Amino acid sequence: MDASGFGLAVGTYEEARAMIGAVSGPHSAQIDVSAALIKLFCAAVQDPNPRYWDDDVEGGIVAPPAMLMTWLMPLEWTPTGQRSENLLAAQVPLPGEILINVSNEAEFYTDARPGDKLYVTERLVEVSPKKTTSVGSGHFITTCSNYYNQRDELIGEITNVMFRFGAPEA
Repeated sequence: MDASGFGLAVGTYEEARAMIGAVSGPHSAQIDVSAALIKLFCAAVQDPNPRYWDDDVEGGIVAPPAMLMTWLMPLEWTPTGQRSENLLAAQVPLPGEILINVSNEAEFYTDARPGDKLYVTERLVEVSPKKTTSVGSGHFITTCSNYYNQRDELIGEITNVMFRFGAPEA
């Protein structure tokens, strides 16, 4: 593993551009959607929406849309040592050892419910030419992640932009 913790692939801008359109996944969540985790999240953010608390409201408890990415976060440790695959953005071969999140935009289509088993597919949408920002020079990487339940229903879509760059020279 490299210093980023992501195991970043190293290569050229041309190699990265050749990956545009690449798809990774499906990657299955290591945990199922659960009412307990929904309630813990809502308690932490003090969200009183009855759809997140009451089994008798609108067909039962649903997960807040803000939790969508949570269900697919890899566990930091398992007894078997099993690790999740790296983000697609980490697999794009570029120079630079630092990867930071710049933005994300989400669209939600249906609710995730307790008991759902989610999975995600990612697609590489764009790799920018080299840009210079206040943190350094590098490339913006845009990916689109589609989140599905076990019935193959699209729960939501998240477009994410990350910036891959090298540490500025002292």
